[in-house]
Amino acid sequence: MSHRCAAILVSVILAGMLFGCGRKLPPSPPSQYMPPVVADLSFQLEENRVTLRWTVPQLQQDQPAPAGFRIFRARQRSSEADCSSCKLDFRQTGDVASRGKKPGSPLHFSETLLSGYKYVYKVVAYDAKGFDGKDSKSIEFVF
Repeated sequence: MSHRCAAILVSVILAGMLFGCGRKLPPSPPSQYMPPVVADLSFQLEENRVTLRWTVPQLQQDQPAPAGFRIFRARQRSSEADCSSCKLDFRQTGDVASRGKKPGSPLHFSETLLSGYKYVYKVVAYDAKGFDGKDSKSIEFVF
């Protein structure tokens, strides 16, 4: 192999190491250590406010206690509510801390609604390191 070919090969390898193969994300925790899933999400409408309610989930062996819960909301105009091909755009709308709360402790989140929209909510637990668990079931309604 000539010196020129070797230099090209080394350059290609170094470029690959430097630039990598795409966008890097934070590592995901092993599935057995993920925060628990909220299983009892419910809601109540009062005038122009919604209140989401759930309890801190039970923990399995070696499962981290949730440090908090992120609340995600997707909102569509009522005229688009029946669109089955429309993708829901979930955005975080709240965060409820739960440090020190025992499993079974009640939690809630409230916000004001705009009329003429379909709302879809879900809640995701996260641990002290910021790792998210899986999504709760979604709840949806038109206001």
